[in-house]
Amino acid sequence: MNIVRALINGIPLLLLAGAVFAVEVKDLYEAEVPVVDQSESVRRGAMAAALREVLVKVSGHSSAEQDLALDATAEAARAVQQYRYQRSSSGSQSNLSLWVRFERGVVEQLLHAHGLPVWGAQRPLTLVWLVVEEEGRRLLVGANDQGMAREALERGSRLRGLPINFPLLDLGDRANIQAADVWGDFREIILEASRRYAPQAVLVGRLHPLGGTTWQVRWSLYIGDEQLARWDAQGQSAEVMLSAGIRSTADHLALRFARLTDATGVVTMKVTDVAGLSAYRRVINYLTALHGVREVQVEAVAADAITLRLVFDGVKENIEQMLRLGDSLVPVNGAADSYTEMTYRLVP
Repeated sequence: MNIVRALINGIPLLLLAGAVFAVEVKDLYEAEVPVVDQSESVRRGAMAAALREVLVKVSGHSSAEQDLALDATAEAARAVQQYRYQRSSSGSQSNLSLWVRFERGVVEQLLHAHGLPVWGAQRPLTLVWLVVEEEGRRLLVGANDQGMAREALERGSRLRGLPINFPLLDLGDRANIQAADVWGDFREIILEASRRYAPQAVLVGRLHPLGGTTWQVRWSLYIGDEQLARWDAQGQSAEVMLSAGIRSTADHLALRFARLTDATGVVTMKVTDVAGLSAYRRVINYLTALHGVREVQVEAVAADAITLRLVFDGVKENIEQMLRLGDSLVPVNGAADSYTEMTYRLVP
């Protein structure tokens, strides 16, 4: 099978196109690791490995397991909430793995104690534009393609808790962007073509062989109109580099969105266009559910607006970043008064 086709075919549409700004990741405190048997000694080692994976995923930083000076075996035994063995088949082989879920509070305590951030469950949706070159052809990876790239990119996404999306490459996309635009990293064209998917971040990659079995990939990561990072990598396995690209993306985004919790912030917020009891409840429930928000107090209620006092971990910028990730409240620029520190409008 042609390597390009094998790489780019069958990457599924992980998240449907639409007005989605952030995705709630539900398995942050879970991990699955391969095991050779169900013995106690093997289980202890597997639980320690699973905990290290979860620490990386929750903190958002690939260096978390190195930064934490801890006995992973002992901490895993303390943090385990639930575990089970799972068996899957691949060809003629039967593979055994251990699935583990850890107590959220214990995991976050470990990170807090070592000065590491906690990246909440609301994470930026990242749109991936990837073009693969071989034998003089450059082909874009699309949501309906199939191939080994699906496993590689999903592996990186799963390990780091980063939701990703792929372009449909339908007539709408074809009219606005070509493989050459992605290959050249033409920012304006790429970002304009990305708007229909409403991503919070855009990852642009180009993968090509250097000769023999060596591959090279170049990545660019954008938030809004800003190029957050750009990096290159080489290796013997295209699959490994694709997965590593997603993991590096998570590292960069965590620096922007993950929060340290050694400070407590308080802010007053006014929310307008709150018409009726159901809208009132929607605002309160939404803010209460935000990761890091400790308390939501109602200060005042008007005909179509409410004023709230929020107590949260971190600083004001943490809350503003969390709100930008969602699509329920949008800022009303310049509307804050002498009493409130920021004003938002409830989206119908």
